[in-house]
Amino acid sequence: TVSPPHKENESQPFVSDMIRRELGDKVNVGLSKKIPPKHFVESRIVTTEMVLPPHANHMGNTFGGQIMSWMTNAASVVATRHCRRSDNQFIICNLLSIDDVFFRAPSTVGDRIEISASVSGVFDTSLEIEATAKATSLFGEYRDINNAFFTFVAVDTRAREKKVEVPHLDPSTMTEEKRSQFDLSRKRKLLRLERLFLRERRQNLSLSLEWVVDLEKDLFKTNVSGLIQVAKNPAMDWETKFVDASGICRKVETCWQDGNEPGESKSQNARVLACRCTGHFNVPPEKMFQFLLDLSKRKLYDVTCQNMESRVPLDESNDFVWLQIKDPNSRNDTDFSLMRSWRKLDIQGAPCYLIANRSIIHPKIPVNKGVIRGEALPSGFIIEGGPQEGTTSLVYTLQLCDKVAQVVFSNVGKENIGVFMFRKIAKALERESS
Repeated sequence: TVSPPHKENESQPFVSDMIRRELGDKVNVGLSKKIPPKHFVESRIVTTEMVLPPHANHMGNTFGGQIMSWMTNAASVVATRHCRRSDNQFIICNLLSIDDVFFRAPSTVGDRIEISASVSGVFDTSLEIEATAKATSLFGEYRDINNAFFTFVAVDTRAREKKVEVPHLDPSTMTEEKRSQFDLSRKRKLLRLERLFLRERRQNLSLSLEWVVDLEKDLFKTNVSGLIQVAKNPAMDWETKFVDASGICRKVETCWQDGNEPGESKSQNARVLACRCTGHFNVPPEKMFQFLLDLSKRKLYDVTCQNMESRVPLDESNDFVWLQIKDPNSRNDTDFSLMRSWRKLDIQGAPCYLIANRSIIHPKIPVNKGVIRGEALPSGFIIEGGPQEGTTSLVYTLQLCDKVAQVVFSNVGKENIGVFMFRKIAKALERESS
């Protein structure tokens, strides 16, 4: 998707402090040269509380806030124990967030509440604690009533703004179950990031990701998965603009998404236009993939493209590219700093190719004077085998904010963008084959 463009001399879009903190930590499971690793059992605790009348409502059920308070205390103890170091550095753990809170069953006055807490994820300067609560009557069986994940950040007590490194966990002491739990901690971290980015989108802030080397794999993953989610999402309210069952471009659909919170005033910058174009080509998927991957050929089929080039190569399947498009109604051009990821996937034994692009903030692709900087959420191509052997089914997905959509669609129109692009792709492939 593309958010409000940024003009020259405007401050560069940067993610919020909370997102900076999340992006600044990578998962730590291994041996540290500076701090000895720890066993997760060293900090695990189990506490027992008794539900008294002041802890319950008029129906005798325990207040949810009371249970969360007990769980928070237990999680805080675990975090502090894990971060305790032998070099006499004074460290405290500040609660950053609470996620995946589930109240599974009630407890009543007289119940004993057993709360267990242990480390479930370790990052550079923060850690995640899982806490579970079980209730039992005097002679009853234990029943699960609550669980949650608590994220703490470790700071120096003498300089509260200074974050300190969290001890790693020794992988040799981890069970398979614990290793699996640590893998899930990274996924939960990504979900927190997605929620934070969604919140910033609704507040009309930047949609660009800031490049962080330590989290490059996570950023690549959000780029690829974001494109798949939009291109294959049947729940979106797609409106058909063009249909031709026998043509190269078979269907063009659009969908307006409103980024405003309920009750907020409507903002043009918060509206996002998603466009999905589906087509059929008489070339093998591999050939189509190689053609679309070649940036020098972008101008052959994209009427808005003035230039597109790779600026920062990363590895064999990711790089940073610079795209410049022409606005026929303005003297200023619009450009994009994009993270490009391309993949070959195997879906039920059939190859599937993917090329995803989304906005990224990188110092090697600065804003040029006199150029408007646009922003885009995951957009690109999904290439699959067609109904006959040697044919290709192509899905092109584009997500643009209202302002930048006007620049792109002023050249061809919403209903014609897929028709023009796919016809030009077919002609370019024919010329290459002849």
